[in-house]
Amino acid sequence: MTKHNGMYKIRKRLKDQEGAYLIEVLIAMCILSVGVLAAGSMQANSIATNTFISIQDEAMSLARSTLEIVAGTKFDGVSNLPPSRTVLTQNGRKMTVNITVEPFTAMITNVKISVIYDNRGETRTMTLETLLSDAEEL
Repeated sequence: MTKHNGMYKIRKRLKDQEGAYLIEVLIAMCILSVGVLAAGSMQANSIATNTFISIQDEAMSLARSTLEIVAGTKFDGVSNLPPSRTVLTQNGRKMTVNITVEPFTAMITNVKISVIYDNRGETRTMTLETLLSDAEEL
């Protein structure tokens, strides 16, 4: 009789927990969906940051290459450089390069190169500045 009594208790306990498994599954699905949404949000932010860094890197490369061209120009020819030009980069982005030449002293000229670009509707500027000297190389 104890055998039947034990089975009766097990069946009663299982019957009392009807629907509990369904609630546990629903809670687990909610927790999992929050985790998946967080991972998706992190991925979207990562892609946006990567795009921003890529555009910024392009602007810096353009400014550096322009600075190398200016540095290779003779001292007297620096003031004859075009003050502004629009460049289409390899990735199809339009960037404007501005070259500002200001005499610092009779022998030294301050050259400022600004690259203006658009990032998601926001205009940004990358600027490099250097001094050029009329002194002959040793």
